[in-house]
Amino acid sequence: ILLIGVAGLGVEIAKDLALAGVKSLTLHDPREVRVDDLSAQFYCEEDSVGKNRAEVSLERLSSLNRHVEMKILEGPVNKTTVGEYSLVICTDSPFGECVMVNDACRA
Repeated sequence: ILLIGVAGLGVEIAKDLALAGVKSLTLHDPREVRVDDLSAQFYCEEDSVGKNRAEVSLERLSSLNRHVEMKILEGPVNKTTVGEYSLVICTDSPFGECVMVNDACRA
């Protein structure tokens, strides 16, 4: 499973998938934690500000279920990387990226 966007909604989905025991979960979010993320992204703390959202979230998510292989997708999302996953969840992404992911999943 590829989860694009680890803001408030994305981290909630990631938590549920980890607790459900999916085989693997890849997180992608190139953005850094901002102060306003602290109210919605429950794995971020004040010292997380300025750090990558996916990296901060991965540390805490991994502790929920050690049987779920978790990793971070570095770099941009493109049709090739999307094609490597059987399920792609896109949250908190620019419209153009969502359209590209949609097209890649339907190809």
